[in-house]
Amino acid sequence: MKSKDEGRERVVSLVSYMAMGLVLAGVLMQIGAIGGGLYVMAAGAIPFFVLRLFIRWRAPKDHARIRTVMVYSAMLLLVAVVAGYLNKPYWMLPVMVASMLEFYISFRLSKLVA
Repeated sequence: MKSKDEGRERVVSLVSYMAMGLVLAGVLMQIGAIGGGLYVMAAGAIPFFVLRLFIRWRAPKDHARIRTVMVYSAMLLLVAVVAGYLNKPYWMLPVMVASMLEFYISFRLSKLVA
């Protein structure tokens, strides 16, 4: 029988994957100059940021520091959306920094879990 926490973790993971898929699709659409790419990216970045805030709020004290980096990473995706909306040519920089932070987080979380 599944516990309430396991069910919540599955929903959080599913929403996270869907949001990141939308962000990736939006970035690719934006690079390819396909209309609506910015809106697709925003449709993924906003729930991703809210989800990361929720994860940070629920994190144990010993995981708080790495979870804060996760919030910063999601915030950078929102910065990229705003920069793209303002038609700035550097909208890709926050996406690149966010991806580097996500790469760092993946290694840090594997050490925390193990």
